[in-house]
Amino acid sequence: MRKFFVYLFVSFLVITCLCLSISLYKKNVIRITKTNFDTKQLEQNIKDNFPYLSIFKNAKNISLHLIDKNIYGNNEFFLDSEGNYRIIAKNKKEDLQKFISSFNNLSSYLETRKIPLYFVELPDAQGGKEYLFRIVGNKKIELTKFTNVINAPSHEWQSEHKNKFFFRTDFHFSTEGEIEIAKSISEILPIPKKSIDYYFSPENYRKVKLPFIGNTARVADSILLKADDFNIYVPLFKTDITEIVPSLGIKHRGSFETTLIHDLNLADKNSLKKASPYHYWVTNFGRYPQPTYEIINHNQPKGPSVLIICDSIFMRGLSYLALVTHNIFVYDPRFNSDSKTLKTIIDDHKFDAIFVLGYSDHFYNLDFF
Repeated sequence: MRKFFVYLFVSFLVITCLCLSISLYKKNVIRITKTNFDTKQLEQNIKDNFPYLSIFKNAKNISLHLIDKNIYGNNEFFLDSEGNYRIIAKNKKEDLQKFISSFNNLSSYLETRKIPLYFVELPDAQGGKEYLFRIVGNKKIELTKFTNVINAPSHEWQSEHKNKFFFRTDFHFSTEGEIEIAKSISEILPIPKKSIDYYFSPENYRKVKLPFIGNTARVADSILLKADDFNIYVPLFKTDITEIVPSLGIKHRGSFETTLIHDLNLADKNSLKKASPYHYWVTNFGRYPQPTYEIINHNQPKGPSVLIICDSIFMRGLSYLALVTHNIFVYDPRFNSDSKTLKTIIDDHKFDAIFVLGYSDHFYNLDFF
């Protein structure tokens, strides 16, 4: 009987919201198309121009809770038993053959140049459940074909700090999680332990906390939804960094905050207090969606030079890894997977090591080398 009333209630709300949306459609479409907005802010523009959307979303998802359903939106998002919003993986093992082939080709190419290649096996939020989002793992890809597979972070760290590693509302890792990945990578490189301990110690940073509702939870209700904390760690020590983005014509030298954290004034306390949880803070780090960019740390002239082949999962991690290296070159093959591009990057630079890590299904469907 309860299900009947829930379905009746939802049907009423659907009809009501459809009528409201139709009445506003023409006006809102004209308003959106005449607005010069950044494509990254499209979702927010839609939210602003269709205010009744949130009413429908809340009612729909609360109704789903009442009938013990945890699938949201287009059935790619679900709420797990711990209250985290997750994505259901779509990749199958056979879909990854291009990536496996590319990785093995790259490995063979680097052997002749004596450059170590590492595959970073990232942790999984679901802990072995059938709807794993982690694309790469023993159940998804033949890791035995790869050399130098490393776990980042260690299983010991994951078991102790699992809740700190993952956002509840987004598939990206928390800032603490990405920093821990960066630390795992730094321990493989020729970096003194004293430096690693210093630059990865929270005591040497000022923490800025921002509210954050990630992509995986934006299909959910705003009544039951609790925002994540998006933490930014600002160095208390002096930094001197140059960021180079060829596609944007950028070559900028300055502090960590002015070169690696973009479009965000961390000194403006009023602005931070008014920060919207729907702002996608992840892209304030790194240079999404650029295929290549470079980071030079002038305070580490004798530090290692590394190539990071990744997607957006490591943009904060590589920013903090830059503090213990001399040079980081970033290549995101999702925006240029031409094998000649990667070959040119390797031939034109002298790298001490190359790391491959990603999380998106598109990343693991690429033929990049």
